[in-house]
Amino acid sequence: MKPSLISLEAQEDLLPHICKAINMKTLTLVILSTSICLAQFEENHWIYGSAGFSLGNYSGSHVGINYVFKKTFSLQLGYSQVFRAPDQEPDDYREPFLDRYPRDAIYSWYFLPGVNIKIKDKPKIRFNISMGVASTYMNLKVNYVQIGYFSYFLFGIAPEYVFEERRVNVVSLVIKPSFEWAFSKYAGLRLSPYWLRNSEKASGGLEVSVLFGLVREKKSVYKSAPY
Repeated sequence: MKPSLISLEAQEDLLPHICKAINMKTLTLVILSTSICLAQFEENHWIYGSAGFSLGNYSGSHVGINYVFKKTFSLQLGYSQVFRAPDQEPDDYREPFLDRYPRDAIYSWYFLPGVNIKIKDKPKIRFNISMGVASTYMNLKVNYVQIGYFSYFLFGIAPEYVFEERRVNVVSLVIKPSFEWAFSKYAGLRLSPYWLRNSEKASGGLEVSVLFGLVREKKSVYKSAPY
């Protein structure tokens, strides 16, 4: 007996079903492979942003991007800008009403390698020690000279001063230990005492930051951990 042959019309009807089955298998394999790769990436690589404010002898704000490798080694790249009243400002200095008050300013782009230290029984909290360098630009108000008096709003008269602006570019040393609380996989908080020092100035204080991105991996052990 000769084997039966599928007619041309039947083959044409069957072909779309075969292609669909192949495409579904391919799509399933792609999804599974991607899921495995993402899981492995999350296990060894955390990338997240940070933004917040700084308080200290200078005050201001900062933003940055953070990378953690295998839960231990870290790298921070960021920008900060902090301000305060000029060091050389006379005690009786007053700014005319509605004018912009002059400030000494420090702007820094920083590069900070670091190490995470685990805290026992606190899987969502980690301590980080980071130290590195910053490219710093400073705008300083210097050489105040009194040139007369002006009417100070409703409070009488005040001395009128002029000053020079001194612009400096230097390399700074930055030391910044941090406590990070990753209360979810994608969000957290950071408290960072910091110290920045260069040949011209020193600034220090406390940074408070919000963390957002892949802050940590998600594990079932975290569900039972209080912190």
